[in-house]
Amino acid sequence: MDAVYEMYMGAINEDHARRIRKRIHWTCDKVQGERILDVGCSQGITDILLGQEGFRVTGLDICKESIEQAKQYLAKEPENVQNNVNFLCGDFFTLDSSVCNDTIIMGEVLEHLQQPELFVEQAARLLKEGGRLIVTVPFGIMDHPDHRQ
Repeated sequence: MDAVYEMYMGAINEDHARRIRKRIHWTCDKVQGERILDVGCSQGITDILLGQEGFRVTGLDICKESIEQAKQYLAKEPENVQNNVNFLCGDFFTLDSSVCNDTIIMGEVLEHLQQPELFVEQAARLLKEGGRLIVTVPFGIMDHPDHRQ
């Protein structure tokens, strides 16, 4: 499990925090529409920030511990933010394809996959026509032994 929330908050290293904040704020600035899906949301900092701005966000991650922490962080937010954000532990490919999203975020996800094109194809199925897919990949903060691409 990563520690993106802690890094964002500066609890680990201020230099990392600055870079993480820049990346997360860039991502948030690119979001369009009202309904947002964050695939691989980790501890949910991006989703909470978007929820504070009034976006309706679903954060999805396969790591149960990450989702549990995300829910704990969300519980500290005001009720209106809590109502805007939902965290789910699950598989991206089992999501209801009848629900269309205005924006899908895949932050630091694709590099972990053997076939990233399958994730991009699934995102296309879950996006409204004219929707936006935001993808970021590692930018030198931390190497990870699971990076395949």
